[in-house]
Order: sequence, then C-alpha cells, then structure tokens
Amino acid sequence: LAASSTEGLRYQSFMQRCCTAIAAAWVALVVTYPLDVLHIYLAVDHGSQKRRLAGMWACQLKIRELGTWRSLYSGLPLCMATSVPFIPIAFGLHDALAKVYHGIRSHQGNEAVHPPAGLVIGAFAGLGAQSVTYPADTVRKWLVLSPGPRRWQRVSVHLRQQWCRRELARSLY
Repeated sequence: LAASSTEGLRYQSFMQRCCTAIAAAWVALVVTYPLDVLHIYLAVDHGSQKRRLAGMWACQLKIRELGTWRSLYSGLPLCMATSVPFIPIAFGLHDALAKVYHGIRSHQGNEAVHPPAGLVIGAFAGLGAQSVTYPADTVRKWLVLSPGPRRWQRVSVHLRQQWCRRELARSLY
C-alpha cells in the first residue's frame, strides 16, 4: 500500500507492529516452549492420585521414554499458529480501547495514557484476544499429552466425540 494518507501510515504502522510482535513471539516460543511442555506434564502429574514425576529432570526422562527429545516441541506449530491471530486482535483491541480512553479524556487535553489506565486497557485487550485463541491452546495441550506418531488422529477423534455429545465448547474452554 502506498502511504499517501495518514490512514495508510496508521495501517502500515499497525501491520509492522503486528509482524514484529509475531516474529518476537515465535523466537520466544522456540526458546521457552520445552519448559511449557514440562509444565503441562508436571501439572497433570501433580493432579493424579500417585505422583510419578519427582521434578523437572524426572519429567524430562519420562518424556525421553515416551519418544525423543523432539517431543518437547510437540504442539509448537499450533502454538505458533495461534500467535498469528492473537497479536492483531490484542493490538486492535488495545488501540480501540485507547481511542475510547482518549475520547473520554479529550475534554481535559491530556494525550498521555496514565499507567493504571494503560494496565486496564492492556488487560482487557489480552483477555479478549486470549478468549478467541484459547480453544486452540486447549487442543495444543491435548496434543502434548497424547504421545506417539498418531497424536493428531487421537485428538481429532476426541474432538469429534465431544462434538457429538454437544460438549465441545465446554471442553475447549
């Protein structure tokens, strides 16, 4: 798009912000994703009757028994895919809420967003974006906990069963 108007500049700026944030999120995910997988395993083990994992190292060894070290990255593509809609939704909501805030405060002539208001705006923007992308995150956790080469098939069967019981929305949220 040609940046001939201020709307064009605003649009490019939004797109550039989103692309930069998505790239940063993907780098952070590649680095920290194995810790999230370990967290999922430990959380499930902690909720069970008989704890099988004594800590992070035991969890890593258990994952090694179930597959390879690559299994620490199971579900990563889905997680990276969910960051693509999450970031524009969060940024869009944040910009819209900031405009509303500026509209309310315009009679005072103050352009800066005060830190408490900025935190509230950011919290609502993140909540809205997370509400939209959370079902995919639930599916990702099912993928992580479903070891083996046919994990997509098992998860899709589980989703179809939930759909037939009309409990899909409740099981995803």
